[in-house]
Amino acid sequence: MSASRARYTLRFAACLAVLGVGVVAACTSPERAFGTGPGGTGGTGGCGVAADCDDQNACTADACDGGVCAHVPAVDGPAPEQVVGDCQTAVCTNGHVWSLENNSDLPDDGNDCTTDACVVGVPAYTAVAAGTGCATNGGTMCNGEPVTPACVECLLADDCTALPPTDECQVRICTAGVCGQTFTASETPLSTQPAGDCNVAVCDGAGGIKQNIDDADLPVDGNACTSDVCTNGVPSNPNMPLDSPCGNPPVLYCDGQGSCAGCTNAGQCGAPLACQDRTCVGGQCGVANKANGTGCDDGSYCNGADSCVAGACNGHAGDPCAPNLGDADADCSESCDEGADVCTANDTAGTACSNGPGGPCKVQDSCNGGGTCVTVWQPSSMVCSPASGSGCTAAAYCTGSSASCPPNTLAPVNTYCGTTYDCPDSNCYTNDWGCDASGGCTVLLSSVLSCPILYSWDGQGFAFESDMYTSGTLGLWLGTRYRKPDPNDAYVLRQPLTERDGLLELRLVEELEEIDYLDQVRLFAVDVPADRQVVAWANNVPGSAVVLAERLVTIGQTRLPLLSAVHLESGQNVTGKLALSDGDTVVLSEDLNLPEWNTLEVDLGEVEGAPVLKMIVDGRSRYPTTQAGMDHRAQQDPGGLQTQLEVADGVGGWVAVPRSVVTLVRPKEFPRPMAIDITSVFPSGDRRMRLRWVNKTVLDAIWIDTTPNAPLTITEAPVVTASLGHHGFSFLMGGDLPVYSYAEPGQLSWPLAPGNYTRYGDVRPLLGAVDDLFAIFGPGDEVAMQFQPPPAPPADQKRFYAFASVGYYKQSNLVNGGLVPFTVAPLPFGAMSNFPYSEPEAYPSDATHQDYLTTWNTRAAP
Repeated sequence: MSASRARYTLRFAACLAVLGVGVVAACTSPERAFGTGPGGTGGTGGCGVAADCDDQNACTADACDGGVCAHVPAVDGPAPEQVVGDCQTAVCTNGHVWSLENNSDLPDDGNDCTTDACVVGVPAYTAVAAGTGCATNGGTMCNGEPVTPACVECLLADDCTALPPTDECQVRICTAGVCGQTFTASETPLSTQPAGDCNVAVCDGAGGIKQNIDDADLPVDGNACTSDVCTNGVPSNPNMPLDSPCGNPPVLYCDGQGSCAGCTNAGQCGAPLACQDRTCVGGQCGVANKANGTGCDDGSYCNGADSCVAGACNGHAGDPCAPNLGDADADCSESCDEGADVCTANDTAGTACSNGPGGPCKVQDSCNGGGTCVTVWQPSSMVCSPASGSGCTAAAYCTGSSASCPPNTLAPVNTYCGTTYDCPDSNCYTNDWGCDASGGCTVLLSSVLSCPILYSWDGQGFAFESDMYTSGTLGLWLGTRYRKPDPNDAYVLRQPLTERDGLLELRLVEELEEIDYLDQVRLFAVDVPADRQVVAWANNVPGSAVVLAERLVTIGQTRLPLLSAVHLESGQNVTGKLALSDGDTVVLSEDLNLPEWNTLEVDLGEVEGAPVLKMIVDGRSRYPTTQAGMDHRAQQDPGGLQTQLEVADGVGGWVAVPRSVVTLVRPKEFPRPMAIDITSVFPSGDRRMRLRWVNKTVLDAIWIDTTPNAPLTITEAPVVTASLGHHGFSFLMGGDLPVYSYAEPGQLSWPLAPGNYTRYGDVRPLLGAVDDLFAIFGPGDEVAMQFQPPPAPPADQKRFYAFASVGYYKQSNLVNGGLVPFTVAPLPFGAMSNFPYSEPEAYPSDATHQDYLTTWNTRAAP
């Protein structure tokens, strides 16, 4: 054993002797445990006083004895000198100093936003949670940063309560923990203006409001006897001149004092009447009956001489035709010829008469000139009730023997009728229209338009993006079971996201008759090398949380097209159609309510040696809209797979790729390119694949990418505001590839289903975490969101944005076995085994969730 090792052993033994075996762990290595001063009772060197003998060791007593230094070990135990807050206790043992772990000797770094602690004898400082109160550096809350914890003014703009509230002319902001404001540009008009005050309220550029003169904002008082005038910003309503016309016919006249009083003479009260005189009494027009017996003319010859009776031309004296020659009846004999003002023995041929009720299939009842009334029917080739333009009712024809028109024959319910339906701007999506039980052409609730729609601000307006959380359907019946909903979604924005007033804006609108349960929204900036693009991997794992870095994949700018692509059912070579995303599409299963398996056989060509093989599919799916269509799909696809992927086995056959390895993407209902990793699916060098879909599938492009995944820099853009309100319905346009126009009003509207929806206003507290505290909304509602953009990326990077959401929705047209009522309740929750669920499963009943139900969901629909 070496001398140093021996000394350590002795010292360790001494440590044990002092502390006992129960604290062996506190005895540290020699370098840490022992001091460097002498431990004996003598020393060398001359001295005069004890101060000359200081060995800098707190565990010895220094003395000068006859000119010689002596160092006497102190009594074993705590050293007389200690360092406060170093998480250690200095202990003397045989004149030596060593350190013992003391985790109660807490340090203090003077920072309100850290927790001071000892960890294994070492000072440690941990940032406290964001929002914890503090009072240093002028701040009031901790920022929660693990590296640079600090006391700041704010975390969010709403924390800046010392500043004036946000309104149309000023907005609170929180930048790097410091409160501030942004001001709307000077002269920007307010959205709401008082009508008729001859002024316009505008922002003054410093957060305030000022009034500008607007002499076009007339003070309309609705009085025809006053003028509406603005004079240099001052409103007035001066009286119109006397006798100015006013009121509705008969015309009245202004009295010069601002009142529509009436007339000043009878000539102003209208045209003369046959048996009444016009009068003007007390400014009011009236009539006075002429004397009874005053002659008049009602224009009829056959009722004799006319005279006034009680103000009407109701007096008729005598028959102008002699007795037995005309009795003024409705038959064809002995009549008065009104047109010629003569009397005849019989009505002339063709004179109208009556043989009973008329109808659309009777030409007329007419006299034959011999005193007989003859009936003429429309022929049986005559259409008496035309077919509807939609094709939902067939034409009806006369019978040739009846005045009545038979009822139209109705087309079967849900027969497509949109091809000739008169839709606004000819943009009607034809397969969404079907015949109803009364022969009308009405809108079918097509699943192609399901899920809430996302719009993004592109600098000019809100541009259409796609639908969101499409797999979050509640109660989707697959024929033998309900599909478990997956509320997680991540979508890479297709449109350029542009800042507006320093913030990024998105809108999420429910355009159909559905109920939404939105739990969380997040926006991320995704920066990649400038030569790359970002798309999402296909399909979430059901029930898993979205991990954005795992959901996104990079692809190169240059597309590697398929060597060949053939539609097996038609034999058509569609390679060129699938080369570019240009709207030149391949449509599989033309009739969405007669879906059949359709197959594309594709050849990737020479891709040997490529590090990865990613196939990107840019297309859209259409789903059955009728019960018959859904039943037909269940017959074709009883397992509910909807897609199949097969690869060549190298010996002339084909093998199915297990879905646990790769699942062929089922395109979403709106534009959203998605990638699948096919690197390891080929059992041989043959790079041919068969891609099979059962739904109506519209494919715009399929291509291959062989570039390795590039690093992603993902930065979250914090939510600044999230507000629930009413938008209405957007205009739907397009054919097989429909899109919505946010700024144009839609052709249709839907009512709210029964239940309690979330109140309008700020819903940001509900959308920050996945906690089953939903923003619940319905048809025509929208969630307007603003986000704080992260700093710009480096010059060699290109930025994309990804929107991540967690949400569920109910559709009113789901075939769900009758177990899922179209009502707000019951609510979903993350821990449910499926939907619908049954006892003992239930929405959380703790105080937080029950308080949420009564506090937030106060917008009731009957």
